[in-house]
Amino acid sequence: MPKLKKEDFDREFRFREARREFKLKDGSVHCTTCAKVSDGIRKRRSKFRGGDEKENFCNHPERLIRIKLGEYWSGLFPGSHNIASRSVCDAYTSKPLPEGVTIPVIPAKHGILLNSQTNDILHADPNCPYVIEELRMENAGVDAGCYRKAGSELRDLSDLVDLEVIGSEICEMPCCASKLPYQTSKVDDYRRKVGIKPDGTEPQIWVRRTKDHGKKVSMSPEEAEAVFDLYRFNSPKFRDIYDRIVAVSNHLSNNSNFLGSKPLSEAVNPVHTWGVHHPLKSFSSDPNNSEFWVYDERLFDDKNKPNVPVRSLDVIPEGFILCRDSDRVVRNAIGRYQHYCHMIPGSFMLYGLVRPLEDEPLNEKGVTDFIDIKSASYLGSGHLWGEFGKGFSELACFDRE
Repeated sequence: MPKLKKEDFDREFRFREARREFKLKDGSVHCTTCAKVSDGIRKRRSKFRGGDEKENFCNHPERLIRIKLGEYWSGLFPGSHNIASRSVCDAYTSKPLPEGVTIPVIPAKHGILLNSQTNDILHADPNCPYVIEELRMENAGVDAGCYRKAGSELRDLSDLVDLEVIGSEICEMPCCASKLPYQTSKVDDYRRKVGIKPDGTEPQIWVRRTKDHGKKVSMSPEEAEAVFDLYRFNSPKFRDIYDRIVAVSNHLSNNSNFLGSKPLSEAVNPVHTWGVHHPLKSFSSDPNNSEFWVYDERLFDDKNKPNVPVRSLDVIPEGFILCRDSDRVVRNAIGRYQHYCHMIPGSFMLYGLVRPLEDEPLNEKGVTDFIDIKSASYLGSGHLWGEFGKGFSELACFDRE
């Protein structure tokens, strides 16, 4: 195999500025720590030209000739700076770890987050240079900041599908990037700065994601109904409206299961919607209507929202959930917060019971179940928070000390 000239090697292996890491002056992975780079050779220079300076040379076997890792300038006094501690490439090779330090095993569909990178960057290869250098620092007891030593933690990725959006940045080294086929919701400033794509600025691609429903609680139908009896929170044992709202919120959260994206019939009562569920249109657009639809962003791309009433569609899109506000919970909540603040923007979390749907036209279009809304939580801008349900409807602004 022919060896590469400097320009070809740098292009092939993405020679670039090294990534800096939290609490580390120059990061842990750069040419100075690469096994293929010579230790600094001190070159004698005149005082007029800045005194002595170390030189590092890249001896990678795929290079045609070894090169000095320097940044050059021309002019009246041409010269160069050593950039070995500020540069890196994809051909980086880790030096041997100290005796007794073993490389971790990363199970399939798992990743690793590193303390020195504030647990923000996901790695998937145990031989990744960043993982190896974290082990070296952990063995030496290096301070990673935020009251933590260097170290790592596993992250379970088994519930993800290819191209799913995740909240972590993804390691740019090919060994990790090839094993992490996900989109990131974060803009990676390092990738952006050195021109490595994707860098988190690209438009996100919608991908279908099927998730199991939560099963935190299991109870009889009678017990599930009793969860939504909120009269008890009007008791004088609570100091004020703020205590009551918090108590209701904790009660509903602790006694309900989040909705996954499997068929609604498989959910375990009581249930609640969350951030992946969105109303097809504003709740307030028809406050007298006891029926509305929410869609699950994991199963339905909101760019394809229908412009006609859902009931008029020949087939109801997968991911649409029918909700019925039979107890006027949502309508009461809308009236309350509109009166309080003239419609401050916010969002609802809905709690209720999944029930079989007796509606032949909708049954024929694939809708077999609906959510009977029993309670609603409202979070608005300006610290506005409300809890609404049977026997309890309170709204307050949590902006006090």
